[in-house]
Order: sequence, then structure tokens, then C-alpha cells
Amino acid sequence: MHDHDQDTRPPSRSQKKREATELQQLGERLVALRPDVLRKAEMPGDLVDEVLFLQDADQA
Repeated sequence: MHDHDQDTRPPSRSQKKREATELQQLGERLVALRPDVLRKAEMPGDLVDEVLFLQDADQA
């Protein structure tokens, strides 16, 4: 009954931190992928381009 009330509240600071940490970990896993695997992934092309750019920058 009160679940609807919770859905309208903004996320807590702890929730935001957890989500930011999860996104950071996802980004790290994407950058760790081999370029050929990245190109085959079903992701938007601009995201793949950005990850490949970061991989190149990381090697420089």
C-alpha cells in the first residue's frame, strides 16, 4: 500500500552512491574488453567509440 509513496521519493544519498559505484564498475569492465568483442556487442555505436577512445588513451 505504501510502495507507491516510496516510488515518488528521490533516491537516497546511499542509493545514488551505490548506483555510481555500479556504473563505475561497468565502465571498467567495458574498457577491459578486447576491441573485437566490443565491436560485436549490441551497444550504441557512439558508446563503443568512446570506450575504444578510452582504451587508446589508456595505452598512451
